[in-house]
Amino acid sequence: MKLYFKDKPFLKPRFVLSILIIFCLGGSVPYRLAFEDTGKQNNRVNFRKQTSLQAPLGACPQTRYTHMVPPFLYNKKNPLTSTPENLFIGQLLYNVIRNPLACRDCHGEKGDGEGLKWAGLDTPPRNFTCKKTMKEIPDGQLFGVIKYGSPGTKMFAYDLLEDDQIWQLVLYIRQFAK
Repeated sequence: MKLYFKDKPFLKPRFVLSILIIFCLGGSVPYRLAFEDTGKQNNRVNFRKQTSLQAPLGACPQTRYTHMVPPFLYNKKNPLTSTPENLFIGQLLYNVIRNPLACRDCHGEKGDGEGLKWAGLDTPPRNFTCKKTMKEIPDGQLFGVIKYGSPGTKMFAYDLLEDDQIWQLVLYIRQFAK
């Protein structure tokens, strides 16, 4: 059974069920532990260094050590449009889905990189509110870092999310810099 919006599948049952269970349990169950049924391993990709500087927490512009995803991802444009439905799902993913942490745990509710879990991280979380920094990061780079993680940082791979869900998350993350 699929939920439909304008004759297109809107949410998949597994995703809806996972959101409902997480809300019922107070958001405390890691997504990977509660819903992994595919047996996938963290699939990491070889990355190239993009820059070698670290910026302090919440800095703008934020120059930092990060890895550039492969060119076939880096140049990719987001295939989804910024509709209320896509932004809503992106917001749910940002605030709720845990693998083992939700995005907001490190990047903060406002996307400023000052989440509750940032203390003790070697590399400060990305500040999504900085227009100058976010303007320089292509959609494909954000997609690749979310899907495969960022080696050398505490950014986990969210490889259990489907591609459309990652693109919805990218749309929501872009809203912080507007």
